[in-house]
Amino acid sequence: MLHYLAGILDVFISFFFDDLPEGIKHPPPPPENHMIRRESLDLMKYYYRIPDEPRRQVYELVRAMGRKEWAKDECVEMHPALNHVSRP
Repeated sequence: MLHYLAGILDVFISFFFDDLPEGIKHPPPPPENHMIRRESLDLMKYYYRIPDEPRRQVYELVRAMGRKEWAKDECVEMHPALNHVSRP
C-alpha cells in the first residue's frame, strides 16, 4: 500500500519516514500464519473429502512425519501405511 501511495504522489518510499525521530523501534514482523496459505487451505479441503477411516490413517501418517527430526527410513518404520515405500 505504501508503495502504491508513493507512486501516486511521485515520491520515494523513504519520504514517509523522513520525519521519524532517530532510534525509533520498529515492531517485530507478525509470525507467519500457515493456516492462511493456499497450500494449507487446499490440504484441508482435500483432507476432509477422504472417508473417515483412511482420513484417520492420513492424519496419523502426517502427524508422525511432522514430528521433530526424522529420516525417511524412520518414517517408514513408524507407520505401516508406508511399508510399500522403496528404500534406497
